[in-house]
Amino acid sequence: MKKLVFAAMAMGCAGVILAQQSQATFRMADMDQMNKTKSSDLGRWYWGLTPGFMWFEHDMNVRNTGYGALHFGYDYSDVFTFEFGGIFAPSLQYNKHAKHGDAHWSAEGLTYRWKGRGQLYGLTADTLMHINRDSRWFDPYLIVGAGVYGSNEKIFGDNHMAFVPRLGVGVMSHLTDNLAIRADAIAQCFVNDDAEFAGGFQIGLVYNFGGDDNGGKNNQNAEKKLALGAGEAVAPAAVAVAPAPRKDGLVAKTVDGDSVKYEYDLNFAYDSKVINPKYFAELDQAVDTLKANPAATASIEGHTDRKTGSNENYNKTLSTDRAKAVEDYLVGKGIDRKRLTSKGFGYDKPKVTTDLKNGNPENRRVEINIKGVTK
Repeated sequence: MKKLVFAAMAMGCAGVILAQQSQATFRMADMDQMNKTKSSDLGRWYWGLTPGFMWFEHDMNVRNTGYGALHFGYDYSDVFTFEFGGIFAPSLQYNKHAKHGDAHWSAEGLTYRWKGRGQLYGLTADTLMHINRDSRWFDPYLIVGAGVYGSNEKIFGDNHMAFVPRLGVGVMSHLTDNLAIRADAIAQCFVNDDAEFAGGFQIGLVYNFGGDDNGGKNNQNAEKKLALGAGEAVAPAAVAVAPAPRKDGLVAKTVDGDSVKYEYDLNFAYDSKVINPKYFAELDQAVDTLKANPAATASIEGHTDRKTGSNENYNKTLSTDRAKAVEDYLVGKGIDRKRLTSKGFGYDKPKVTTDLKNGNPENRRVEINIKGVTK
């Protein structure tokens, strides 16, 4: 009966994961269609250390115990994480209430009173399915996986080892871009000549690291192409051209008929909406265009990049505030506010494919789109 209950739980979690995978595949296809720029693996790798506590069925011949778990994982997407790990419980104690009883100490070897303390060790492989990765502070997930556990004592029926299916739930809170705290509750089934259950709870830290800078180089190439004017020809593929480093301030000016678009990377301070004075001269180019064309109107768009744990509502508010700051600057330079509109889009309109770990400088921008330009 215990095996059937655990199997039903596993099938239910697998169904949820398959449904989520289908949605994730469609989302990834949409992003690839929108922009072919490759995103970086930088920071998708992580390791974590989580001390925990494990409790066993009351008739197993081992008492509840503490343990430590080491995790090494890869954030495959904003939904799925693949994780490998190991656990170690250094001090197992004999349970005198074991189901085989005192009379079978020497005959069975199952509940023979240990001369010292036993140890439990294991290797695990899990898939984490994130349910709300947009939230920085509340990033819940399901855990489905399996492991192989061993012990120097016969705590798995009449064996030293067992195959262990694992199901669980957890949550992360991303304290910084690299550091998060996690808490997991896990159900484990020791499958051998019998099926015994154990529960576990663990809490600890996760640190993201590693990768390469290919994504950054690709993003620089994409920016170089986007900065070219509409009528300019791209250098032939046979000619090697070193990508120009992305600069802040006025990144691109695009003229299309009676429309002019100024694209700015104003490099705001973290969580700030105050424009650095060093950008005033470049913003004045848009001011001059509006003053030279009194009938022209301008729409100002604020955009942010997206990282793991980014909050959608917060980013829309931040991008709105920054677009409004640019609008206020133009008004302060003598432009009638009636000619201006401003709006924040958060990370909903990325220029390049999102890199969840590092974000993309290309996506952090303010655009001034002026229509009705005649001179």
